[in-house]
Amino acid sequence: MKKLLFILAIFFIGFQNISAQENIENEQDTIFVQAEFKGGVSAFRKFTYSKMRYPRKARKLGIEQRIFVGFVIRPNGYVDNVRVIDNKQLDSYGETEESLKYVELLKKDAVRIIKATNGKWKAGTKNGEKIAIFYTIPFEFRLTKYKTVYKY
Repeated sequence: MKKLLFILAIFFIGFQNISAQENIENEQDTIFVQAEFKGGVSAFRKFTYSKMRYPRKARKLGIEQRIFVGFVIRPNGYVDNVRVIDNKQLDSYGETEESLKYVELLKKDAVRIIKATNGKWKAGTKNGEKIAIFYTIPFEFRLTKYKTVYKY
């Protein structure tokens, strides 16, 4: 029985590789260029760091959270459909009514920052034609002993 399962697993893996190879061969002429923040990654980091607000009470309570924000970059460089992608993950502080209130504030701040990037993106392209692209960016609100660390 184990040999049969092993052989079936190898068969499916091989079938997936053949299928993926056919897709690659069919899309070899397709050229995608990812959308990017004007000025690149370092400009995006600088922009987000300058815009972040970590609520004082959340810092006092030691609330830390990773928040995923999904959004669409339109062909004109504007953002649309900005929303938190809920990861159902609470970090080390536990789930209390007060902590949830501050997590919501952190989520709103992450959404506010992405909305502030409106018009600051270079559109993505497919074969030279501008297209809409969906992005997901993680924001990490983390505290250290000496300073607040913002990561994305």
